[in-house]
Amino acid sequence: MFKKSVYLGLLTVCCLGNPVFATSHPSNLEESFTLEAGVSLRLANPLANQVTVYCTVQTISTTAMQINAVNGTGQVNGTSLRKGQSLTLTLVNAQVIPVTASTGAEAVISNLGSYPIKVSCS
Repeated sequence: MFKKSVYLGLLTVCCLGNPVFATSHPSNLEESFTLEAGVSLRLANPLANQVTVYCTVQTISTTAMQINAVNGTGQVNGTSLRKGQSLTLTLVNAQVIPVTASTGAEAVISNLGSYPIKVSCS
């Protein structure tokens, strides 16, 4: 079950339950969120253009995150994904992950670890 909703720069993070959307202007692309252990978030690119962001991970221990492509195409940390594909990443503190999403691309990210993961993207 999805538990959180935010507008992440040019990527929309959507969730079931109580969606909350905050607007952000394209000139301010820096956004952060915390992905609690066992929680999943749905991300989407609602814009007419492909979007590329660089996300820095903060975690207290090496952990894992799974990315499931729901729609469209994208690239995470150099690995291409399209609808129906998934990728599991092992994350370390201060790791920078490049993320590219095509127009209309959607993915669900899940924290597979035991500790929260803070993600800051710009």
